[in-house]
Amino acid sequence: MTMTLEARREAIEKAMLAFVEEGSAKEAISLPYKDGQGGPYPVISVPVDAVLLNPHSHRIRSQLESHPQRQVVHDAPFSDEAQLVIYTLLKVTEGFEPLKANLSEYGQRDPGVVTRDGLLVNANTRLVALRELGFDYIRAAVLPSDADEHAIDRLELELQVRLDFKQDYTFTNELIFINELLNTHGYSEEKTAKALNWAASSDEKELRRGKERVRQSVRLYAAIRHIQGLSEGAIPLTFFDDKRQALIDLDDKDQALKGSDPDGAERVRNSRIIGLLAGSYYRELRSIDTGHAVDTLLLRLDEKDSLGGEPETLLSSAATPPGQRDEGAALLGGGESATSSDPDLLPLVSLMARSYGKEDVELPSGKTCNRDGLLQEVAEAVGEAAEEVQARKRASRNLSGPVRDLEEAVARARSAAEGFQEVHNTAGFNNGKFKYHTNKLRTQVTALEKLIDNHGQ
Repeated sequence: MTMTLEARREAIEKAMLAFVEEGSAKEAISLPYKDGQGGPYPVISVPVDAVLLNPHSHRIRSQLESHPQRQVVHDAPFSDEAQLVIYTLLKVTEGFEPLKANLSEYGQRDPGVVTRDGLLVNANTRLVALRELGFDYIRAAVLPSDADEHAIDRLELELQVRLDFKQDYTFTNELIFINELLNTHGYSEEKTAKALNWAASSDEKELRRGKERVRQSVRLYAAIRHIQGLSEGAIPLTFFDDKRQALIDLDDKDQALKGSDPDGAERVRNSRIIGLLAGSYYRELRSIDTGHAVDTLLLRLDEKDSLGGEPETLLSSAATPPGQRDEGAALLGGGESATSSDPDLLPLVSLMARSYGKEDVELPSGKTCNRDGLLQEVAEAVGEAAEEVQARKRASRNLSGPVRDLEEAVARARSAAEGFQEVHNTAGFNNGKFKYHTNKLRTQVTALEKLIDNHGQ
């Protein structure tokens, strides 16, 4: 059972008295507390049971938000139940076992920081490891008795900024941390880049690169929150921890397209998001990089058992439905939603996001299918589309490739015309879809003719 507040205070006061009695042997350190004013601060040995784990630790912000008992921690952070939740999360963070082994061999070298009430400002993971190893005490510098919540939070932040990050943050915890630096504590992009060692202060080129990395982190955080919004809160933050590269690639492509082709940027973005939700490998997602690649993906989706015939009901124009576009979408796209008449995958994105954690998915047609099976088919479609796109790119670099592609297109168009003659009056034939693709073909032929004229052929 967690010690009472009075017992924690008494244990810390007792350790403080021992500190005074140590004389020349006593240890004290400086801290970035209240802008470095004051100190040095005495380092004492506090019983591990007299210290509370910090519910605001940046090490586990993402995991805590995703935890089913997060409300317990929010409502009563210092209760036994809440402290156990925090303890359990810290125990499974990446790097915990090496840290534990290091402490076992060498003991605690660097002190933590604790308040007079026993709240551990930092070194929370070290406390868990010390408890696991059976240590009786943790060494910690003690803050003055007037330390308030704001000053404690700011100190914890400053200590984390200074940390050498031997135990790396998860991707989403890093994004939360950067967002807090900028929006809660008023750091500029430049100060954030320097604090995180993403820029050398004396090198202007490095500084620009560091600031852009900060800006991209803001966009990635917005993208994650946007997808979570589409899921109506079903997708936890921790879902994105292994999707860093896919999201970075998505953002890079989005930034490259949004100025010249905002409609295409939104279609490519949503296509990549469905692949991300389906678990597609980021190298496959990189191939979904143009409107043509999106069209290929739509064709492959239409061939799947679960989605066969469904894309017609799942697709809309690229205009985002009212209420669906939020700050995350705006930061991703950098402007108003697309208004192209091309089919878009946002309804499918929303369907996949909202069904997270469910066994079955109800499609717009009323058909119900297994969600895992649906995700597998979507991932297969992404892989097939990526392979087809790459094959086309390889063929286009061949001298005979463009001619062969046109020969195949002419043959396929001729076959489509002959088939249309046979079935256009047959019940169930989709005349609207046929007309849509005919118009797309006409547009492409016009673009080819313009290309030929521009190159003087």
